[in-house]
Amino acid sequence: MVSNPQSSPDERSSRPNASAWQVAGPVLLDQAIRQSIRHCWIMMPLEKKNVAAVSAEIRRVVERALVDLEQDASDFGGAG
Repeated sequence: MVSNPQSSPDERSSRPNASAWQVAGPVLLDQAIRQSIRHCWIMMPLEKKNVAAVSAEIRRVVERALVDLEQDASDFGGAG
C-alpha cells in the first residue's frame, strides 16, 4: 500500500476517496502529469521541440484548466 508519509492514518481515511489514495497514493497523479508531458513532447513541432517550449506549453494548459475549474465551481457550485 502506498500512502503519504506526512499524513496521519486518520487524515488518510477521512478523505472522500481514501481507498483510491491507499491504492495509488501520489504516484497516480505523478504518472498522469509525466505522461501529459511526454504527450506534449511527442506532439510538439520539431522547430519548437525543446524543454523550455514544452514547459511553457504544459504550464499554459494547466493554468487554463485551473481557471476553468474555478469558473465551473463558481457556475455550478462545488468545493471551491
